[in-house]
Amino acid sequence: MSTAQTSSQIIVDALWKQAHSTVQLPPTMELHSPHAKSPPKIHTALHSFDWYKWQTRCILLCGETLFGILSRDLSRSGIGFYSPIEVRPGETAEVVLPSLRVLKIKSLHSTKLNDVCYECGACFRGNTGASSAPA
Repeated sequence: MSTAQTSSQIIVDALWKQAHSTVQLPPTMELHSPHAKSPPKIHTALHSFDWYKWQTRCILLCGETLFGILSRDLSRSGIGFYSPIEVRPGETAEVVLPSLRVLKIKSLHSTKLNDVCYECGACFRGNTGASSAPA
């Protein structure tokens, strides 16, 4: 990525620094770039929609507490991410994308990878197809 960051990336980075805690991936996993550009499109029979591998910094808002998370993948219906806290199935929260778009989510699963990293999957709340898909 070039040295010039967009204003939205600067805001997400500032929120990341203010977060209560931030995810730390296990040593065997590595973040390619804190702000990925063009994610590769993937389609499998297991998914209803195409999904995109997209590893980038985002913010998780649980109640009034901010957490620094890393997105894993994204589709029209949901998002996969790594979180410093467990987001139990059924819990609701909001995710702030690097574009500063805020998405309401409902957790579907959470798997502990280590003490400061949970692999989570969530659907978008109120998802009615393309109208609520992230831009």
